[in-house]
Amino acid sequence: MLTDQFEPITGQGGNSAIETAAALVNHLVELLQERGGKPSDQDIDAMFRKVQKSRHERASWLVKEAHKRQQADALETSSLRFKSAVLPHFLDSEAVLSFASAHLIGAPKINYLPVPSRYHSIPFEDELPARGLKSAWISSAFGLLSQAGLFWVAAKTLGQGFQVPSSFAGAPLRKIYLGVPAVDGALSMIVSVFGASIFAPDRELRVQIAYFMPVIATSILDWTIDSYRLSDNAMKTVW
Repeated sequence: MLTDQFEPITGQGGNSAIETAAALVNHLVELLQERGGKPSDQDIDAMFRKVQKSRHERASWLVKEAHKRQQADALETSSLRFKSAVLPHFLDSEAVLSFASAHLIGAPKINYLPVPSRYHSIPFEDELPARGLKSAWISSAFGLLSQAGLFWVAAKTLGQGFQVPSSFAGAPLRKIYLGVPAVDGALSMIVSVFGASIFAPDRELRVQIAYFMPVIATSILDWTIDSYRLSDNAMKTVW
């Protein structure tokens, strides 16, 4: 099936063989049900091609992951040596188990054998209504472009006769927040815009800011909840 071999350290060689056997059983039972128990030589050849196709992508990924694991355990590069010295201070058992169990997700099972019913809070892959995206770069790029578009529209709107206030509730606006000029400028602009809406004489602007505040609250709530996830301790945004 593959020209490259598994590195023995992950123990995925035997596991992958068992997975291939499960995939073979599934396709064989399917074929026997379709042909009434009398498949032809051509049917059997086609079945083996289906097994090859269904297993190739996952087996190739497992081989690559096994080689990466071998390199990581051998500390072959300076970046791997740095990660091995730093990451253990931030990772906990939840994160380690999540990384270790990544190889189990997507493994085939024999579809014609009953599976014991056990309580689990996270659904198995075959219980999901649809498979997740293998690559999120398309959705991420779309989100980034959408946010950039909204920022451009907002900048154009604010530039049309909008006077950025120089004070907030009668007090001078703070100019320095983090000591980074670009960040301080953006934060000053945000405070100015909020100040203009909160203390504006128009009731419409005050209603708009009252609607917008719960939207910000949901983001803060998300960050707060995420900060209690043990695997997110290394993220500076949760500090």
